[in-house]
Amino acid sequence: MKYILLVLVLLYNLEARDVVEESDYCAINWTKGYIECKGESAEGQKKYRAKRAAVVVAQRNLLELIKGVQIDSETTIQDGMLKSDIIRSSVSGMIKGAQIVSNKYNRKYKSSVATVKISIGKDLRKALLQDDSFAKWNNIINNFLSIFSPTSLKAQQLYALDDKKTLEKLIKDLKEKGDKNSVIFLQKILNQIKNSSFSGLLIDARDIPDIKIALNMKLVDKHGKEIYPGTYISQKQFVGKNGVSVGLDFDIDDAKKNKRVFSEPLVVKSEKIYKKRSSDIVLNDEAVKRLQLIRSSLHKAKVVVVVPE
Repeated sequence: MKYILLVLVLLYNLEARDVVEESDYCAINWTKGYIECKGESAEGQKKYRAKRAAVVVAQRNLLELIKGVQIDSETTIQDGMLKSDIIRSSVSGMIKGAQIVSNKYNRKYKSSVATVKISIGKDLRKALLQDDSFAKWNNIINNFLSIFSPTSLKAQQLYALDDKKTLEKLIKDLKEKGDKNSVIFLQKILNQIKNSSFSGLLIDARDIPDIKIALNMKLVDKHGKEIYPGTYISQKQFVGKNGVSVGLDFDIDDAKKNKRVFSEPLVVKSEKIYKKRSSDIVLNDEAVKRLQLIRSSLHKAKVVVVVPE
């Protein structure tokens, strides 16, 4: 039985494909959240000099690639470096501190090939966040209990699947206090939640050929108003191991198995970006309404986008 399970796991891993963008010397793995770049030294050098030169070239290639990475639809990392000395210095430090994955010396040609690697989440985002003035995301909404009012209709929009236990406790406490109106109000919300079983949000964007991956990919309504990340997650909040505001996949079935939205995501289809904002995915009115069912999942960045190959 153990061997059968192992085979099934291996088969699944073979089928699932990472979302990777490749250039001549570099690759961005958006699924796992890292960037790798290679560099090759000139021939005819001694081992130490060749290996050192290969690392320098790999770092230079990494810097050139990073400059072109989109922060959102309208801003690249190079834009941030031009606007902020802090970001420029932080990115430079990150490049110098990049992990050296390999550095192989060829004795025949007396040259070396090095590969360096950084994490999008831990390294790249950290470098960008050194300058608070550059952060574009809104701050996350504070704990809903601090603004809770049983008579306010706004409160209904703040509950979702993970709030069932809290609601049940509140209902119990309010019953003991004899607050019937609040109990009725909260019970209606709880019933709505129990009728929903979504564990995240899956956006099918396979029919958008001009979509572009960015660190901060957004969901917007038909007027271009930002819905997510919006007030759901802050710039400094954890947004997944890949360091992007959404998870990414090529295959709709693989995406449904993604741990980020596992196991019963709300599936929404999108067919366009907003005007020229290539990383802003448009949701229709019905999809926007349905997001009310998964507000808690959005707060935890449980969003995966299926992109075209």
